[in-house]
Amino acid sequence: MPTAPPADARDLLASIRFLRDLDAETLSDVAQAIEWLMLPGGETLFRQGGRSEGLFVVASGRLRVVLESEGGSAEVLAEVARGGHVGELSLLTGSPHSATVVALRDTELGRLGREDFERLLERHPRAMLGLVHTLAAWLEQRHRRHASSRPATIAVLPLLSDDPSFARAFALELERAFAAGGTTLRLSPEELERRMGSGAHAVPENDTRHGTITRWLNEQELQYRYVLYDASEGPPPWTQRCLRQADRVLVVARAGRVARQRRTLVGVHQPLAGSERGRLELVLVHPAGTALPRDTSGPLAMHPFVAHYHVREGVAADIHRVVRHVSGDAVGLVLSGGGARAFAHIGVAMALEEAGIPIDRVGGVSVGSVMAGQLALGHPASRLAELNRGRWRMDYTVPLLALLAGRRAAEATYAWFGDQQIEDLWLPFFCVSVSLTSSRLMVHRDGSLQQAVLASTAIPGVLPPIASNGQLLVDGALLNNLPVDVMRSLGSGPVIAIDCSSAVDASLRPAADGLPSRWRLLLNLFRRSGQGPAPNILRILQRSTLVPSAGLSKRLRAESDLYIAPPVGGFDFFDFKALDRIVEHSYRYAVEHLPEWKAQLRSGAPPEDDGATP
Repeated sequence: MPTAPPADARDLLASIRFLRDLDAETLSDVAQAIEWLMLPGGETLFRQGGRSEGLFVVASGRLRVVLESEGGSAEVLAEVARGGHVGELSLLTGSPHSATVVALRDTELGRLGREDFERLLERHPRAMLGLVHTLAAWLEQRHRRHASSRPATIAVLPLLSDDPSFARAFALELERAFAAGGTTLRLSPEELERRMGSGAHAVPENDTRHGTITRWLNEQELQYRYVLYDASEGPPPWTQRCLRQADRVLVVARAGRVARQRRTLVGVHQPLAGSERGRLELVLVHPAGTALPRDTSGPLAMHPFVAHYHVREGVAADIHRVVRHVSGDAVGLVLSGGGARAFAHIGVAMALEEAGIPIDRVGGVSVGSVMAGQLALGHPASRLAELNRGRWRMDYTVPLLALLAGRRAAEATYAWFGDQQIEDLWLPFFCVSVSLTSSRLMVHRDGSLQQAVLASTAIPGVLPPIASNGQLLVDGALLNNLPVDVMRSLGSGPVIAIDCSSAVDASLRPAADGLPSRWRLLLNLFRRSGQGPAPNILRILQRSTLVPSAGLSKRLRAESDLYIAPPVGGFDFFDFKALDRIVEHSYRYAVEHLPEWKAQLRSGAPPEDDGATP
């Protein structure tokens, strides 16, 4: 739908990276060649495989870039907001679009068609050639690392149709929390009427005032860092407008009421049912003092929520954690495997906690999945040593499936996690395992926490594999011992990776006269923690697990914003009785390096994204 150019069109174009160096005359010609249009929320701008229709610049609103597969699944590659652009790669190369682009909400776009681009290239060859070189370099940089643009507009509405006052109170808390990170405007029906005149909040789409109000709302994004749409109450046109304007939609409910009234959910009411899938996020508010959430899987199964958060009434830290997730600032912590050396995660986490660095989502593999699960349960890092002390013990058996029976591992994980479900953790959590059945990496984000961790820690040949849903699962370190890429796929924000796997294991160096006799090997196996002067079957199986993923782990280090490798190579992989020494050693190391780590996190924040490349 054609529309008039925005008042700041020239300033918008001049702010785009690959246009900002054009001279005034060339930039004016580009501005005149741009055709402006409005794309309603939910509409497709162009489809994967289609022919190029030009370069599109976002003036207001939000686009989602989606990679579609032959099987019908879709992977979200990016979200593009004001100042972003899509379609430039197809425009330059003439190739079909490599992804589908959809409007998440009503989006105002400027289009530079191929003919206009070629005409500009003829009229301003030097300037436009420089633009092409700049764009090519920018594209190369983007392919190394891709970041989604940050959301600017957030809608809040109740999940239960009879609970608007509760959603209003939550919106007020969110407003205060967002305001701590930037200028924030909360728009309620009353506020819109005060600014735009009587009845403004109830104007339907076919009213002549609709476009004027939409343009005014878009202008607020230029004045405020965040615009919070309070859809807790108001007529259906107001709710529809909130949903059409929002980058993200937070659906709020009292946790206990959802569990008791699953059949009265608002999921069937028109505004929510008609909103674009992929923006809905659930916030479950629990009474103060709630030990652990329960029964989250019910409401998650009934709605297309892409994320969910647990919040305790009166706990400001929980509200601020939701804000960091929504604003793209959530801190992710990735914990590697490493046997007993992975106790170093505890010491480093203690130092991060004392330094006030929040942890908003956690993920791990092998022994790291245990510590990640304990943190996701809400345990402070300072308590993890106590939880793990004395729990790691060997139970040798006849090696039909593995050297260890696995009974003690099952008892320990049940003592830590009981029947807790991953959906019911205070922090978003994942761990990874490997399916021997299908030869692929498995990412566990729901279901039994105990079973997921048992699978992630099942070193092939040392512990028995875990049978789950027709798959035999073993230690995820076999394919990925530092799953930073998995953490990146869960959302924007800095990622801290702690790697406790040593590049060199001195215990696997043979003696000058070769390997010892079978009797000496047997004696070494039953020594304390498997220690001895020569390799043994435990170390060989453990080390063999890490070798396939070593190259990938090395590449994934660069994907983290902060990579931490505590110097724990001097500790034996199976010396679980060294827990306190490893924790103390890694804690002192972390405290010493905290100043440089904090500086790195501040300087390593990804720049604002300004486009995509389909």
